[in-house]
Amino acid sequence: MKDMTPKEYKSNVVYEFTCPGCNSKYIGKTERNLGERCQEHGTRKESAIFLHIKDCDHFNFIYNMMIFDVMDFDTNAILVNIVKENTAVIDFSDNWCKLLIKEALYINRRKPALNSGLKASRELYLF
Repeated sequence: MKDMTPKEYKSNVVYEFTCPGCNSKYIGKTERNLGERCQEHGTRKESAIFLHIKDCDHFNFIYNMMIFDVMDFDTNAILVNIVKENTAVIDFSDNWCKLLIKEALYINRRKPALNSGLKASRELYLF
């Protein structure tokens, strides 16, 4: 029997981030391991997740309560951990084209608020 792969080491996945403050959702895909992708979402200023958590009043209220008693803290590390803890794998595929389609289907079905206006996912057309 093999041990299960920890979530942050899984690759070729479709994932869903849920804001702990307001429950807004983001759906994405990655070929790389999920931990690396979460790190990018927690630190890159152009990431939809990063932009949201910086502007979300509900999240910032919780965040400020968390760090109130902490003297020395690394803001980036805290944000990355929050992103990791609130991201779930919802599907996977070893085929990149299938991964693209799965991501587009999940976005179309669940209509996550944080994916609005993004051009990285594919539009689905029948004919």
